[in-house]
Amino acid sequence: EEAKKLNHKFLYVEKDQKFLKNGEFFYSDLVGMTCEFDNGKLIGKVVNIEEYNSYATLRVKTDEKDVLIPFVKAFIKSVSLEDRKIIIKFIEGLL
Repeated sequence: EEAKKLNHKFLYVEKDQKFLKNGEFFYSDLVGMTCEFDNGKLIGKVVNIEEYNSYATLRVKTDEKDVLIPFVKAFIKSVSLEDRKIIIKFIEGLL
């Protein structure tokens, strides 16, 4: 009965970094970050995180189009919240 009172209401939850382990972050923190290859070539900005059964995917807006990059260790070299930058391993044919 108490839960029904919350129907059609917005629920706001404050993000608290203290619940994250070292190297963890909220997906929402990735939106707006710059993506570049580990050779320094700019890819674009993260515009969304899309979650699938197997893994999450970064939707990155380039100058020409949106590209999808799997958010898995095989592709992601590093994530820097301080620099707002994600470094992607350069893999021929990725884009």
